[in-house]
Amino acid sequence: MIKYTALQLTKLHADLNRLNDRKFINIGDSLYLEVKPTKYSYWFYRYLSKITKKLVKIKIGDYPAMSLADATTKADELTRMRKQGIDPKTQQQKQIITLKRASMTFGDIAREYFAQAKHNPRTIKGDEQRYNDYVHPHIGDTVFGDVTPQHLAHILKPIWKKKHESAQKIKRFLNQIYKFAIASGYYDGLNFADWNYLSISSGLARSSDVHEPGTMT
Repeated sequence: MIKYTALQLTKLHADLNRLNDRKFINIGDSLYLEVKPTKYSYWFYRYLSKITKKLVKIKIGDYPAMSLADATTKADELTRMRKQGIDPKTQQQKQIITLKRASMTFGDIAREYFAQAKHNPRTIKGDEQRYNDYVHPHIGDTVFGDVTPQHLAHILKPIWKKKHESAQKIKRFLNQIYKFAIASGYYDGLNFADWNYLSISSGLARSSDVHEPGTMT
């Protein structure tokens, strides 16, 4: 296998670029440089996955922003992972999910939930409006995993008796948002919108014991 110096690679890249065609340079040890005349060229690592039995391609950096030395170091790191029985692509996907999960706000996940909800459109529209009015101002910009039962209680307690029907609907879709977040892999904690947590954290009375103002007791 041909081994390139940084200078040789720079010249070869320039020559291939002039051909105005997409080309691949095999650096060796599963490392490649894709030359794209109309766009940035980039490094990638290619290997046969033991899991899928298919060739897998992982982009590891742009060229020339990432040097040959740095790309080789990264490729060696991925090769060591494979020798340890770790699939680099699977590991990369896990890291992406972890990073995404760490930054997703309650509002991010709520929007995804409402976008895919399959209830009656009128119900969804009403729930979105109640979310915007009562929930988002309090926790919409809070990282989902940082929301506590006390946050939810703070939202529901002021309206639990005064607007009990609305509070019940809010409690219901909060519960569904938590279930959606867990099922989607965005969150692996407890469902704090479950009644067992809400009742303990907030002391909210059961619906059968609540009478809105103006109703008979």
